[in-house]
Amino acid sequence: MRVLVIGFPLPNPQIDNYSFISAPSFFDYDAVVVESAAVSAVVEEVLARTADHHTAAGQPVLNEPSGPFVTGLADHLRRRRDEAERLLAAGKLLVVLLRPNVPHPHVLGEPGYDRYSWLPAPPGVSYRPPQIMPADGRVVAPVEHTHALTRLVDRFKSWFTYRAYISDRSPAFPEHGKVLMRSDGGAAIAAEFRIGPGRLVLLPALEDVPQGEPRFELAAHIVQAVKRARHGDSETDAPRWTSGFTLPGLEEREQEERDARAALDAAQQRLSRAQEQTAELAGMRRLLWTEGKADFEPAVRNALRTLRFMLDDDVDKPGTLYADGRTAFFEVDAAEEQVNEDVYVRLQRRQEADLIETGEPKKGIVFINGHRRTSPERRDDQMTRALRVACEHAGYAIVTGPQLFELSQRALASELLNEHRRLRDLILDSTGLLVLPPPEDGSAEPATPEPA
Repeated sequence: MRVLVIGFPLPNPQIDNYSFISAPSFFDYDAVVVESAAVSAVVEEVLARTADHHTAAGQPVLNEPSGPFVTGLADHLRRRRDEAERLLAAGKLLVVLLRPNVPHPHVLGEPGYDRYSWLPAPPGVSYRPPQIMPADGRVVAPVEHTHALTRLVDRFKSWFTYRAYISDRSPAFPEHGKVLMRSDGGAAIAAEFRIGPGRLVLLPALEDVPQGEPRFELAAHIVQAVKRARHGDSETDAPRWTSGFTLPGLEEREQEERDARAALDAAQQRLSRAQEQTAELAGMRRLLWTEGKADFEPAVRNALRTLRFMLDDDVDKPGTLYADGRTAFFEVDAAEEQVNEDVYVRLQRRQEADLIETGEPKKGIVFINGHRRTSPERRDDQMTRALRVACEHAGYAIVTGPQLFELSQRALASELLNEHRRLRDLILDSTGLLVLPPPEDGSAEPATPEPA
């Protein structure tokens, strides 16, 4: 058994330690273990020329076309892809310590290159979002308890940290992959894929490995785990005919395991749905305290959808509302003190440009969140006098984050379409700061904190 380890040297006579650039051909090994961050590190060092890197034959690798005395980085990276494909085609094992994907856009001759461009994938599987997403945590729970690499991670779990999770709900996953481990919250943080006769295993990242005896112990266990995984000693890989060899009580326990696994899968699906729905609703609270395109504006757009406005989800697109045959432009701003008139200027410029182009005036609305770190009932005036006067003069409506939160409360509490339209009209017909009438049925109260 010969194992090639890329990116984290381990002391064992059966392990060869190299960088992603300097390693011999992958397909000459029984198994290859790659730290994905080390791939990015050497690629960026070649691009920035902050370190010298050479092939196994001693030729320098540079970000330029290959020549008699130099190997081009793009050619070398394409070679690694070919070697990985040949390794898997020979029925061997490729293990990758998973981290989020990152781009390496400056590789000459390989536009769009990223951390995993060298890594083969089954049909329909990608190593980019949303199939691989960033995450951080240490708590891991085995799903495939008999898998050798699952047992390895479980044994040394204090040294493993997951930095990404795998979307096991993508359409192609059930056909080609299986989950090996999950986080405490149920995210798939280790998986195995069949690629032809070979296997690709994605594991959590290895961090904080101490020197000395523990490192020797880890190296020995990696060799043994890779050997068992390479030859498929997991019970799930046993020949189908072995199921005919029974033991007293085994059939009942296998059925119990199948039932428990089905219940776990069903519970996991319910948990995922509940988490998504909870996050969507709880995200409304961001109207009360956040700022910026990454937080406040998505919360504003989400709240407007509860009022049944039509609008685009993309915060990089100009804010435009459609409802009841009316169109309105909106802009958002938030601050730890008062919101100033910049938001008015942005909206005015958009309206003027649209008026020149279409000849049709549009309603203007500004959504603000001033004194955002202060509880709503204790806030002073959330906007400057200049912003208030400018909006009143232009006929713009001003809606604060707490007001929009209350409007969402009322909309969610009612299934009446007429009530939703009445709430929309409150915004569209307002000039200056929105004045909220009391709830007609008392179904929603103003945005105030719950008692501790």
